[in-house]
Amino acid sequence: MKKIGLVLVLLISAAAVFALPLDRESAYNEALDYAAVSSDDVRYSEVHRDREDRRDVWEIELVTSDAEWDFELDHETGALISAKKELRRSWNDCTGAEVTEDEAYAAALADAGVTDPISVRMKSDRDRGQRIYEFEFTTNEAYYDYEVSRCGHILSASVDYFERPYTDDDVITYDEAVQLVLDRVKGADADSIRMGQSNDDGRMIWEGELYHDGYEYEFELDASSGRFTDWERDRVRY
Repeated sequence: MKKIGLVLVLLISAAAVFALPLDRESAYNEALDYAAVSSDDVRYSEVHRDREDRRDVWEIELVTSDAEWDFELDHETGALISAKKELRRSWNDCTGAEVTEDEAYAAALADAGVTDPISVRMKSDRDRGQRIYEFEFTTNEAYYDYEVSRCGHILSASVDYFERPYTDDDVITYDEAVQLVLDRVKGADADSIRMGQSNDDGRMIWEGELYHDGYEYEFELDASSGRFTDWERDRVRY
């Protein structure tokens, strides 16, 4: 099974390979390299130009016998902007003992090639009667979103790269973000805040929720400036 981790390894040299804007064929070949598949493996493909966030991009879709890939590449540099992989697994593939949440998380990290994420959000859910684990984690370079089956198989994986790598000095810490929320909701308890990092149009953000005194708060704040970019408050009705 192809791993998205292979995509991340190839990213290192992607920008240097193409000094000129990518043409359609080059964009397609780059996607093949990222996915670590050959053109003979592809059953369906689509390549088209688009413009997002004030830059020209190539959007490429590849479908193989066992996976569906969606890529965005920068038209000017060839750099990978985002990659998403959905594996075409049968739910009957799950046999034997169910893995723990920690084991499923370890499988996601190994697939992504990540060892020390800045932040992690975990939860378990059910789909078609089967338990699945969902993980979101962030590094200085990118935001990852994974689904893992109850038997430890990767079901889907996506990565979105920030416009520029972040250093520790660029990003406010979890505790600093919590304090900014508490400063805004007087009397609230830090233990009532659920928060994680994600990628929003190339920006690293803290997003979360808080329940306090009969209200539910949902918020986003820029991880570089600490400025709130979204804030909602709703009365909780029982």
